Amino acid sequence: MPRDVFTLSQDKCQVPDPPAQPQVVVVSDAEVAISWKPSTREGSSAVQYYSVVYTRPDLDSEWVAITERVQMDSMVLKGLISDTKYQFAVKAVNSFGESLLSIPSEVIRTFRK
Repeated sequence: MPRDVFTLSQDKCQVPDPPAQPQVVVVSDAEVAISWKPSTREGSSAVQYYSVVYTRPDLDSEWVAITERVQMDSMVLKGLISDTKYQFAVKAVNSFGESLLSIPSEVIRTFRK
């Protein structure tokens, strides 16, 4: 028995554009608060959450993903190493996938204990 099969055109299956460059708004010896502005284009469905990544430029060769799905346009990251350089970036995620990474934040250094 034949079945009707439909496919969505590519313009109906788009991931969101990346959020704006994250800004580090508070820094301590073990925590930072970052915030970002959502992109102006969500893609083919609403943004469901944000994914935050970081790198320590002096120690890491790749971005490290934070497993928490962030529902807002800001986040406090705890448990960081004191006196260490960090940089952050953000992806927006909708039902069709992840955006490209945002422009990375400026490199910051956590305070010395």
